[in-house]
Parts: sequence; C-alpha cells; structure tokens
Amino acid sequence: MNKDAVQKWVDELMFGDYEQCAGSLTNGQDNKFCALGVAVVAFGKENGLTFWQVRSGMGFDRYPESFVPAKVSDWLGINEHVEQEIVKLNDRMEKTLPEIGTYIRDKYLKEE
Repeated sequence: MNKDAVQKWVDELMFGDYEQCAGSLTNGQDNKFCALGVAVVAFGKENGLTFWQVRSGMGFDRYPESFVPAKVSDWLGINEHVEQEIVKLNDRMEKTLPEIGTYIRDKYLKEE
C-alpha cells in the first residue's frame, strides 16, 4: 500500500468539498462522488488532471462505472478486496465520506 497516496485520498475524503453518491464513481454532475470516485479525484490532483481526464485517459470504457481505473488502484497500492470493502461502506452501509476516510486511516495508515 502506498501510504502517501492513501493519505492524500483520506484527506480528500475527510476534508474535501464533495457530495456523496452510490453505485458509481460519480453521478456525472453536482460534484457528487462515491468514496472510490474521490480516489480518482485525488489521483487526478496529484497528476494535474481532472476526474474526467483520468477517466477517459485510462480505458475506462472497459470497466463498470463503480471500479477504479487500474492506474489509480496501482497508485494507491490497493487490491480488489480493499475496493470491495470501500464499496460496501459507501453503498450498502451508507457511511459518509469522512467516516470512510476515518475507517481507511485507522485500518491502513496506523503505525504498527
């Protein structure tokens, strides 16, 4: 796991100005993103790209709208299991973005 990248994602989740959606990375309007969509935003900020540039520049058409492009998951160093865990928190358990950020921080960023 790339702790620096994950920390940037956590910061966006906890302190970013986003409305939350479920079922896809974004609702396509109104600055609404799921927790994984915020990861795409964080990757874009790190690389000087918008969410839409990241999405269109990575073969996103081959993936369902609820999955993170491979370059983003590689940057974070997360696997499909972690992504599914975040989807569950966001979509089924209806945790807020800051709550998900806190969960990720406590589970994956705590010093051992």
